[in-house]
Amino acid sequence: MIETDRGVSTVADVTLAILLVVAAMGVLVTVVEREEAGHDPMTAEYTAETIASGTMNVTYDVRAALEAYDRPGATHDGTDYTDEELRRLAHRPMVAHAAAAAVLNLEFDLERLRGEADHGSVELSTEAAAYERAVDEAFQTRLVESSFDTQVIAVWEPLDGGPLRGTAEFGQRPPPQADVSATTITVPVDMPSIREQTIDRVDDPDDFDVVATALARSLVEGYLPARRSQRALESNGVARDLTAYRYQRFAQVLETETNDVESTVAPALSRRTANATKANAALTRALAAQLEAYLEPDDSIRPAAGPLGNATTAAERISTGAVRVTVRTWQ
Repeated sequence: MIETDRGVSTVADVTLAILLVVAAMGVLVTVVEREEAGHDPMTAEYTAETIASGTMNVTYDVRAALEAYDRPGATHDGTDYTDEELRRLAHRPMVAHAAAAAVLNLEFDLERLRGEADHGSVELSTEAAAYERAVDEAFQTRLVESSFDTQVIAVWEPLDGGPLRGTAEFGQRPPPQADVSATTITVPVDMPSIREQTIDRVDDPDDFDVVATALARSLVEGYLPARRSQRALESNGVARDLTAYRYQRFAQVLETETNDVESTVAPALSRRTANATKANAALTRALAAQLEAYLEPDDSIRPAAGPLGNATTAAERISTGAVRVTVRTWQ
């Protein structure tokens, strides 16, 4: 669990604690890939073991998120908080930091998710950059005395091959002609793992709504657990503003001309009328509708042949519960 800095409520502050908890021994699979390495290919595996077992502290601040939060009636942008209030201290396994950054860096591919009306991708969180930068600095400090250079890449795809993807990169990038060794670690994260139960719920090949709703509910609850979020919205200070910002940002990303998710979520964020359950339901409906539209096939002749196959095949590609962390080394 993330340890927040002193003076901050560990219940209400959901900076990263609500996103995931990675067990120190939570490595599931390790695969060694050799890229015609001229040096000892085991260096990547040794480094991966170090990253999987070693822990480190990462200090970062959440100023950027508060500055992005459009508080109704606010006369300031978060800069009235002290540096101490804005600072966060995260202590966890090194590989968990990498996984956390990938989850926090979630991006939505708008063109694939919504069609030709939208282009490019959009990031869910403004907090991601500060945390990833702090993790990168900590990684490089820990590995500076190594006899070889290292790159760590974390990738999270809640739906394998789908329009949602989170990535984070740390360390150096190998020169074009470098002999590189690589090891990939699969790290479990504290997002609801729903693959098996979603597969069981699919009765027909075209039950894309079942898959979309299950995935949307998992993501919304993973980022914004209703009970913790409710307590945060009813509190004061940085914790409350951060939680409200996350809801506001999620709604902004999902807003389209055909839904009213922002106007539905906004009243639920007021301290007096705080309702995390209502806000979560609105976000889930909006995200599920877009995911269902993506999963459904354009070809009416083959109603069960969407971009990821039929509904069962799509359910089998859900991977909310794990992040792939690849460690690359070279000399």
